[in-house]
This record gives sequence, structure tokens and C-alpha cells, in this order.
Amino acid sequence: MLKRWDQDEAGDNGILNLSRAYQLTAGTGWGVPPCILHAPGTFCTYEQQLASDVLCRFQSLVAGFQLIDRSLLWKDIPPVYQGAYDDVVSLLDWDANIDPNFKENHCRQMTEDAFFVTYDAAREGVTITNQSSTEPLVMLKHFNPGNPEMPALSA
Repeated sequence: MLKRWDQDEAGDNGILNLSRAYQLTAGTGWGVPPCILHAPGTFCTYEQQLASDVLCRFQSLVAGFQLIDRSLLWKDIPPVYQGAYDDVVSLLDWDANIDPNFKENHCRQMTEDAFFVTYDAAREGVTITNQSSTEPLVMLKHFNPGNPEMPALSA
């Protein structure tokens, strides 16, 4: 299916035909380790990744209309392996990807240690208090490209 990237007139390589899908439920989330194929769902999602994470997009069409350039299949693959389909597929953890208990092993209950502040709420001002006696407060703040409030990279 990776080799069929541009063969379908709609641009769909059909890889989703091989995947299971789960109905997303508000108040839950997913813990998806590296080397497991996954895609955004129908809710606003926030995906935290370590800086060492790499992009290797296997899907050629998203949401039925957004065509993905084939270059994203090879984005973080060393040049010597560009075009080596067997090598790129070998990056996957096959046992984890076909786990018959995938949902039971990776779906998570609502926690009280994370929350999302919307744009409107942030503009109005938000007070955040860490009431834990054992855990430090950790905040992740993300900016759209070109946002004038985005901190500059240090040299």
C-alpha cells in the first residue's frame, strides 16, 4: 500500500483499510508508544512527543480530502534507506500493532493531572494552582508558527 501512494485517482493508498478504529469518548485518551501506527481522531487531540520522535507518515490521504506528499513517508529516514519500503516497514513494532487487546492496553481513564486551556480562556486569563504535595507543576505551552509571543530559540 505504501508503493500505491499515487495510484488511486483520489490519492488514497488505502492503508486505513488495514487498521482498526475505535470510537473516541470524551474524557479518555490513548497511551501510544513509539513504533505503533496511529492517527488523529475525531476530537481535538493533544499529542505529546519526545524530541527524539520521528515522522514517517504511512497514510496518503487524511479525512478524505487532505493529500499527503509522499516525501513525508521518508521525512526522517536516512538517505541510504530512501525508497526501501521493507526497511521503513521494519520500523514498526508488529506485535504491538496487532495486539488483540489494543484498546484494553492503551485506552486511558480521565486524569486530574492534565487540562487544556482554550485560546479564549487564555486571552481572558487563567490562574493555575498546583495543589499537589508531592508532584511538581509541569506546563507545556505551544504556539502556532509566526506567533509573536513565541520564545526565540537560544543559540
